[in-house]
Formats: sequence, C-alpha cells, structure tokens
Amino acid sequence: MSANETTDWKPADWGEIFASHSPSWLAEHFRNYADTIESPIRLSVVVGCCPRWHVPGVMLLGDAAHPMSPVRAQGINVALRDAIVAANHLVPLLQTSAEHQEIDRALTQIQAEREPEIIRAQKLQLAEAAQGELLRKNSLLRSLLTKLPLLLRKQIQRSWLKRQYEMRQGITKVQLTV
Repeated sequence: MSANETTDWKPADWGEIFASHSPSWLAEHFRNYADTIESPIRLSVVVGCCPRWHVPGVMLLGDAAHPMSPVRAQGINVALRDAIVAANHLVPLLQTSAEHQEIDRALTQIQAEREPEIIRAQKLQLAEAAQGELLRKNSLLRSLLTKLPLLLRKQIQRSWLKRQYEMRQGITKVQLTV
C-alpha cells in the first residue's frame, strides 16, 4: 500500500489492511494481533548536510552528517562509502603516533572528499522525487505512458536507467586501500 492511498490516516482496520498486502504467513500474524496494531505514523524527511562533520575527536558519517532522501534508498550506500573513505584516511594515522592536529586535518579532508558526491546524490534524489510527484499528480501522463508501444517504453526505461547510473554506482570512485 502506498502512503498516498490513505493520506488522512483515519482509524481503520490496519491489521486487515496490512494482511491484504502480505504473504499468507504474515497475514495470519496481522489478523491474530490486529487489536494491538496502531495506525502508521508518518515521519517527516529531512534532507541536508551539516556544514561541518567533525569536531576534535568526533566525526559524523552517513545520515548523521548528511541525511538523505529515502528515494532509491541510498542512505546506507552513501554511509558505507563515507566509512571507506574515513578508513583510508584514518587507519594509517591511527597506526602511528599521529598528533591530534593531523587527525583533525584528516577529518577535514574526509568531508572535502565526500561532500561533492553527497550533494550530487541529493540533487539526483530530488530530481527523481519531482518526477515521481509529476507522475503521481498527472493521471493523463500515467495513462499515456502505459499505452506507449513497447519499443518506446523500452527507450524510456533505458533513458531512466542511464539517469540512475550515478546513484546506483556512486558518483566518485571509492575503494578501500588500507
């Protein structure tokens, strides 16, 4: 069920609603415990980027430093890429007797290295969300897209996949080197 199907979140038989969209083993669970199921809670999404991801001795990575949109579920991928870059910079320093100033400089370098990809990924997410919203609001456009000949649909699909490449593969090359 999409969030748009029931936007007012008024009282409903959520156990049955969830069950009707679930495999039989899970549907049975929802029906057996329907009286304990509360209505869904809609969470707001914050997309952004901290101006500074670190203070002496602490570094924020992933959603703590730059919360991502849920579009294409990139948060975990981006956080893992952050961790790889952080490891590449910090492991060599931590294996030696590096001074605090050297570590703090490395933290600044990590942010500088990661920030361009974060900004680009968030822009790609926003563009895709806008495209999805356009389709959601425009039934004529949705109808036209479903009626396109198969050849045109495949071209549109290829175009969409090409636009998604950066989000799927990452914008910058990230490789663990330590």
